[in-house]
Parts: sequence; C-alpha cells; structure tokens
Amino acid sequence: MYRTAVSRLRHLKGGVGSLQAKRYATSSAVASRPSSPGFFSWLTGERTSSLPSLDTPLEGVSLPPSLPDFVQPGKFKVTTLDNGIRIASETSVNAGASIGIYLDCGSIYETPVSCGASHLLEKMAFKSTKNRSHLRIIREVEAIGGNILASASREQMGYTFDALKTYVPEMVELLVDSVRNPVFLDWEVNEELSRLKSELGELRNNPQGLLLEAIHSAGFSGALANPLLAPESVLSSLDGTVLEEFVAENYTAPRMVLAASGVDIDELVTIAEPLLSDLPKVPRPAEPKSVYVGGDFRQQADSGSTHVALAFGVPGGWLKEKEAVTLTVLQMLMGGGGSFSAGGPGKGMHSRLYIRVLNEHQQIQSFSAFNSIFNNTGLFGIYASTSSDFVSKAVDIAVEELITIATPSKVTQEQLNRAKQATKSAVLMNLESRMIVAEDIGRQILTYGERKPMEQFLKIVEGITLSDITNIAQKIISSPLTMASHGDGRSLTAEVSPPQPPPSDARGYPIPRHHVICRAARLVQSRTSASSLTEYLSSLSPPLSPAEASEILKSLNCPRLAHTFFHFCPSISPNFRHDAYTYNRLILILSNSTLPDRFDLVRTLLADMEGSGTRGNISTVNLLIGFFGKSDDLNTCMELIKQWDLKMNCYTYKCLLQAYLRSRDAHEALRVYNEMRRKGYKLDIFAYNMLLDALAKNDKVDQVYRVFEDMKRKHCEPDSYTYTIMIRMTGKIGKVDESIALFDEMITKGRSLNLVVYNTMIQALANGRMVDKVILLFSKMVERDCRPNEFTYSVILNVLGATGQLGKLDEVVEVSRKYMNKSIYAYLIRTLSQLGYTSEAHRLFCNMWNFHDRGDRDAYMSMLESLCSSGKTTEAIDLLSKVHEKGINPDTIMYNTVFSALGKLKQISHLHDLYIKLKQDGLLPDIFTYNILIASFGRAGKVDEAVKVFEELENSNCKPDIVSYNSLINSLGKNGNLDGAHMRFKEMQEKGLCPDVVTYSTLIECFGKTEKVDMACRLFDEMLAEGCCPNIVTYNILLDCLERSGRTAEAVDLYAKLKQQGLTPDSITYAILERLQSGSHRKVRVRRQHPITGWVQGWGLQSASTGT
Repeated sequence: MYRTAVSRLRHLKGGVGSLQAKRYATSSAVASRPSSPGFFSWLTGERTSSLPSLDTPLEGVSLPPSLPDFVQPGKFKVTTLDNGIRIASETSVNAGASIGIYLDCGSIYETPVSCGASHLLEKMAFKSTKNRSHLRIIREVEAIGGNILASASREQMGYTFDALKTYVPEMVELLVDSVRNPVFLDWEVNEELSRLKSELGELRNNPQGLLLEAIHSAGFSGALANPLLAPESVLSSLDGTVLEEFVAENYTAPRMVLAASGVDIDELVTIAEPLLSDLPKVPRPAEPKSVYVGGDFRQQADSGSTHVALAFGVPGGWLKEKEAVTLTVLQMLMGGGGSFSAGGPGKGMHSRLYIRVLNEHQQIQSFSAFNSIFNNTGLFGIYASTSSDFVSKAVDIAVEELITIATPSKVTQEQLNRAKQATKSAVLMNLESRMIVAEDIGRQILTYGERKPMEQFLKIVEGITLSDITNIAQKIISSPLTMASHGDGRSLTAEVSPPQPPPSDARGYPIPRHHVICRAARLVQSRTSASSLTEYLSSLSPPLSPAEASEILKSLNCPRLAHTFFHFCPSISPNFRHDAYTYNRLILILSNSTLPDRFDLVRTLLADMEGSGTRGNISTVNLLIGFFGKSDDLNTCMELIKQWDLKMNCYTYKCLLQAYLRSRDAHEALRVYNEMRRKGYKLDIFAYNMLLDALAKNDKVDQVYRVFEDMKRKHCEPDSYTYTIMIRMTGKIGKVDESIALFDEMITKGRSLNLVVYNTMIQALANGRMVDKVILLFSKMVERDCRPNEFTYSVILNVLGATGQLGKLDEVVEVSRKYMNKSIYAYLIRTLSQLGYTSEAHRLFCNMWNFHDRGDRDAYMSMLESLCSSGKTTEAIDLLSKVHEKGINPDTIMYNTVFSALGKLKQISHLHDLYIKLKQDGLLPDIFTYNILIASFGRAGKVDEAVKVFEELENSNCKPDIVSYNSLINSLGKNGNLDGAHMRFKEMQEKGLCPDVVTYSTLIECFGKTEKVDMACRLFDEMLAEGCCPNIVTYNILLDCLERSGRTAEAVDLYAKLKQQGLTPDSITYAILERLQSGSHRKVRVRRQHPITGWVQGWGLQSASTGT
C-alpha cells in the first residue's frame, strides 16, 4: 500500500552515509555564544535580534490569492485490455502529467545466466530502439520539456515520463517504443557496462550501500538473495543477447501496467490500446520463492571507522498491509540519522535513536533504523557507523534498542503519535510529486491488482497502537539475525534475547494478574482516596494492562463507579491507553445498567474512542447495536463498521436484525435478512421466530411464507412458537385449511401443544365460523389437561354469538366443568353482559348460583351491572338482598350501582328504601353515594330531598366535592330556585373549590332560561377570567340565550370566539346559526341528554315542523 511513497521516506530523513565526525554544537554551547544581528537585521535595517511579525504586510508587496481550502481529489479508474495489460490513471487539475510502464520484473527473476540484467536494463532505459536512436529520444524529450526516469528494484521495473498534458500521445508512444522495441546496440551496452564497473568501484567507498546489499544476499535463501546491483564478476558475461532474452521472457502483457497521473483514462486507453494490444497473452508465472534464514557477512578494511548492519526477517510484506504499515511507523519511531545531518540542525532529532544514542555517545557517527519491504516478506534492522574501538558497544546498543522496543510500556503514546504523524506527513509529501504518484499507481496494481485509497492507508496508520509496535518488534527480534560489517568486524558478536513475555492463555493473550485485580477492585469499592489507588497501581511492574483494567471494571458492582475508574486509568501512567476490550467492557456494563444518562455516557465513550484514535472491533459494534436499537443510532453503528474497516459476522447481522425488529421496522429487518442469505448466514430459531412474527403482524404474507421455507431449508426445525405464528397468520387471512394443515404437521412432528397454540388454532377456526370444530378442539384441549383461560372463552363466546349459536355455550361449560371456577363464571357473565346477551348471562349466573355454595364477587357484580343496565332494577335489588347467602357481603359499590340505575329511572320510592337498607346493613355512604342521590333527587324534582342529602353529606365524614355542588346547583337551578343555586355557587368558591365547565354551563343555562342574559354573559366572562375553558355545550347554551333575546351581534361575536378557540360546531350550533340567519326566535326548547353533562344541560331545539 503506497509502497513507492513509503519506500522514499528515507529522502526526508537525515543522510546516514556521511562518515565525517562532525557534530552540531549542543544547545548550551549555542546559548553561550554572543548573538550577531545577521542577515535579517541587515534586511530590515534593525540592529536587534528581534524580527517583525510575519503578519505585518510589506509596503508595495501584493500577496497572491490564497489557495482554496479544498481541492476535489482526482478520480481513479483502471481497465484491462484483452491480453491482460492493465491501464490505470488518476485525473488531476495540474497542467502536467506523468505516465509510466511498470513491470513485475526485477532481480528476483534473474537466473545465473541473466544475473545483473535488471540493473543493466535500468541503465539501458531510453537507449536506441527500432524506431529511434538514443539521441533522437533525448531530443524529443527535451523538445517537449519532459523528464524521463527508469528504476529497478528486486521485484519490479519502472519507466516514467513526465511532461505537459498536451504531449500525452507523444509520451505514450515514446514509452511504449522504449519498452517494447529496444535494440541493445553493442556500443551502447558496452558503454553502460563500463559505467556500471565504475559505479561498482565507487560503491567500495559507500559502506552503507555495500552492507545493505550484503544483508539481502546473506539473509535470504532464494530469489531475494539475488544481488540488486550487478556483481563485477558477471559484467563480462552481460551483453545485448542476454538482455533481449530477459526482456522477451519477462516483459509480457499480464505483468505490465501502464499507469498515469493527470490523464483521463479514456484518452489514455484510446492512445495506448493500438500500441499494446498486440502483445501476446501468456500465463503469468508465480513469483520466485524466497526464505529468510539469517546469515553473516564480514568485509575487513583498513579504516578508523567500522560500519555494521543488524537485520531481522519480517514475514508478511506488502500483502499484509497492517504489518507493512506498522513496520514503516516503527522505522519512523526509531529514526536516527548521522552526527551531521544534511537536512540541517534538528533533522530527525525527535526520534528515539537520535535522542537515546547519537546524543549520548560521541563515538557514533551514524545510527539509524532501516527496512526493506517486499510482497511477501521484509527486513528490519539498524545501521551504525562508529570508531572501530567502539563498534562492539555500538552493536550492544543496537540490540538493546531493539529489545527495548519489544518490551511493553517502553514506548510512550506521545512518541508513537509523533511517529504516526511523521509517517503520514512524509507519505503525503511524497505524493505531491506526479512521477511518484504514477509509479505508486503502477506498483500497487502489480502488487494488489488495485490501488488502495489514501484514506485506507491513513486509517491503518492512525489505528496502530502501542501493542502493535510491541508485537511486531517481538516478531522482529524473534527471527534469525543477519549481521554485516565493513571495517574491523572480525570479533563482532551479537546475541538477541527477546524479553520474557508475560504468561498467556491458549490464544496468546496475556493472563491478567488475579491479585492485582482483587486488590485494585477493593481499593476502588472502598472509596479510599485516589492517592492510595494511584500509589498502588503506579508501583506495579509491569504496569497495569488494559486487560487487567477490563477485569477490574467487570468486578465492580456499581456502573457509575466503573465509569469513574475507567476515566481514572489513563492518569496512572502516560503509557496507559484503553483498547477496544476495555471500551467494550464499559459499554456492556452501562448497557446492563439503569442509569438515566447511560445513553449519553456511551455516546461520550464513542467520542473518546474517535478522539484517542482507538479502533473498535466487531464486538464493539455488536454491543452498540444491542444497546441502542433505534434507527438513528443503528445508522451510526453501520458508519462505525465502515470507519473501523470491520467485516460483519453472523452474530452482527443477528443483532442488527433483532434491533430493527425491536424498533418495529420490519422492512429494514427483512433487508438485513436478505443480505444474510446472500452471504450464506443463517439465523437461530429465536431470531427466525422474531422475524416471522414481525412480518406477520405487518401483513407481509408472501415474505412470511418465504422465510418459513428458508428456515426449513436451512435445517432449522420450526418449534411450537413458529407454528403458532403461521397458524395465527393463515387464520387471520382466512386460510383456515392451511391453519389446520399446519396444526396437523405440528402434531406429527411431536411439537408440544400449549395453551397459546390451542388458543391460536381455536381463533383461526372461529375466524372461519367453524363452530363444531371449535368445540371439538376445545374438548380435545380439556381432555389433554390444558386449562382454558379467559381468552379461550372470549373467542368461543364471540363465534357463538356471531353465528347465533349461544345455546351451545352450555356444552362448552359442561365440557370444561372441571376448570369452571368462580372467576371463569364471572368473566363469562361479564362478557355476555357487555355483548348484550343479558338473558344468557342471567341463565349462566343462575347455573353458578345453583352449583356453587360460595359465590364470586366479580360474578355477582357483573350480573348486578347487567341487570341495572337493562333496567331490571327489581331483580337487581332482589340479587343485592340475597348475595349474603353465598357468603358475599354487599358493599357500597354494589349499592351505588343500583342507586344509579334507580335514579336514572326516577324510581324514588325504591331509592329511599334501598338507602335505608344500606344504613341498616351497617354500611356508610361514600361521596359517590351522596352525589348519585343528590343528582337522582334533583332529576326527579325532589329539591328538598336533594338539599337534605347534601346537608347530610356536609355533616358526614365525607366532604362535598365539585360534583356534589354541581349536582345540587343543577337541582336548584333547573327547578326554579336560581338564587339558591347562585348562593351555592358562591359557597363552593368560598370553600376553595374551583367551579368547572359543568358548573358555569349549568348556571349560564339557568340564567338564560329566566331571561337574565346579562348575568349569563357576566358568568361566561368570569369563567374565561378564571382560566376555565368553555366547551361546545357552554357556547351552545349562551348562543341560544343571546339568539332568543335578539342580541344577534353578540351571538355572532361569540361564534367567532368559539372558532378562535379551535372548537368544532355541532348540530345544535348550526341550528342556532340557522335561526340567527332566518331571524326567527322560537321560545320552546326540548331537553336533550348531553354525553358530557348528562341530564344537567343540553337544551336542544325541536324542529319547527312539530309545531311545539
């Protein structure tokens, strides 16, 4: 991934090849020198060391417009020709373009005959071809102001051309000609061989290059041991024929990529296809094998300095992106450089090797980390240059530094963050070059078959943790050592002993220390001072690990305390950093808690993870899906999967499916299920049932059938609940035969038949009006000792009533005689009464009365209500007088039920007698009793009796409430005693009772009936002032008063106020409005019962045609 840009990080670091023992002065030395004004003082005319702010504009200097904050990134596309050549390009807004041809061909493909060919080919690039001489190529390139470059590595070759976009056709044609048609003229080959020989001679004066070459030859067995630089011993055997054979064998279509930066892909394909499509399509050979084995190389030289390189194999290479990127960050972390840095003071001085080695040991002239990463493997090591008498110590220091990196907690988070930022910065800076971009595109496609997005590389870098650095460092020093030296290295030895890893479980995870967890948990739970906890945890060696912190969180029984400890942990040590597992632990604790702010706490945790760069795992997402379970939060969870580059597993899909089902989003749940099917996952029986139930409730019948069949194909056998869902759905849609078939299949497969199954099947049969089958199944249910419940009887009652076969209820009762208790009787009686089957209810009640010595209060109450609602007050009074025979003591509620029925029927004599009997039975009237009596006497015109009952109420333990006063005011007002009614109105206010809409409406009507319209209007205004909102009845009453008194304008204004209040006029309102329009003022009114105020108010209008 971005291997070209990464491989060139060394250009941004200090040079490691300088052997001069020069060093910058220390900061103290610099501080001791007298400062001189220097060039800037001369430029500004000042004689002081301070400079003007860069923000100060210079007179006469105009600044160019600033660059836009955001430039749209180029679009990348790749296509493949029929013969296997891949053409790729990324567009750019720049005027220039870089185009290159890149091949899977390097020194690893060389044979003993062709050894050194790739190195020589690099030198022979852009020489004479069949169509052009070398001089013509040079002139063509110069004519368009272009640059050409060729490079050879151990695995790949590259030819790149950079120029303006205008010359893309010329660039492509020249590149293809140079790669496909070289002629390898003898004099040109001999000339380059002569230059190679000179360069190899100069290499003897570059020990660093020599040792890095020797490291590969000594450390690898196989193709990577082939020299990248042509050895001097093979130069005499290299000629044009060898190069032609090497090119013919390796420059084939499937191993070739034409890549460009700044060129439209369609234009590039149009130009390149005619030039490349005739290359034959041949099989692509496998990459030659290489194995890292370790080795040793010593070259003795008479010199005051000795150079040494220590290297270790790193498996994986670029094909394991995470390890390759981690290796790159590790190199940047260790860093190093020369004692004289070509980049100037401070170049690379933040790195560990510079701070810990170069600054501490004056004898060391150069000390830096290096890596070589290939497709499947790599190298990592340290190069050092030092005085010969210090070389053994330098080797020990290098070994110590590697071991330190491999030891947990030895690298700080601050150091890692700096290395990650430096890595990202360096790669992005390299990619500012068009030629590097084109080369990077080509090499990535050769390696991966695609170009990885830059965001993916940056995400991997950002996700690297201290554990990743420790793990890869341990892998490095666990592999065999390769050591190469130049100078006095005969006595050099190095032994690398990896740090003793902590005890680990079978999966390789460190085993948390039980005693640490127990003591830390006790300290946290004891609520001791934070200093005690800090002192203990800080004294641990090795320090507290995230796994141990997770176990401590698990042992705390207080979610709030766990949350506090979680945020306390980073204060223990600057190296402590929560990982995905500790975040998961706290999320699980909070999700199982009842904290009111638990959702906000978890969202804050997610923000912390993003801020700290902690990458969650799939378990994190699973926990969050189960915890949130709402559409918006589920979308956040799905975004986290993309952000963390995770792959959903079967359990994730199951969690997501159940979350959508819990939020009643069957559509999304079905989408997730279909995605699971495509990926070959299957649900468990619980999830299948949840999905079937949700789809059935949403009437998605076809989908239910499909999921049901899928379920059986996936070898997930339906259980009782599954069949219950299917029977319920088929019964609901009227497919009773299918319900019966499913029920029979269920029995055949031996599924248990419980109450829910029987009820569902009975309901399905009832939907089909199959009364006989309902009763038959009910009988089987009872025979199998399955007790029916109220729902069972409700379904049966409904179907018997709907089909007019209530006579069969006796059969049902008889069949279930052993389960017929008093509560079932009560339910049946109450249900029959509610359905209007009073006679059947009474007959069943008599049955219960005759066969049970002790009665059920609910049953008697149901029967009493049924008798009262049907107007059978005599039977109700008789039943009330006999309930004590069945061991039930009548109470005030029973009496109130009968009082209410008698009052509505104006049976005042019975009302009196029953009230006396209530007192004789030793019962005390409650507030409901008094209110019913007051209203009943008032309804019958017995005002004195109503007043007497009210006074009795005042003298009792009960106190009059708003209903009591409303009933009395209504009784007085409607029977002509308006002054008494108004006096009671004032009295209730004095007692602190606030009149309600019924109170005001009653008095307004009474004043209106007596032509006291002004008083009615004054009461209405008072009602509004007191914050009591009138209803439509109040408006109708006052509208009627105003219309009858001829106050039309006021009536119209009142109607407008009614509309402003948002009330909906009813038929009475419209009748009054018709009278207002017609101008008729009829005096006679007919009382109508209103659903809100009952008989108290609601003077309606009788049709004019009646003549009344």
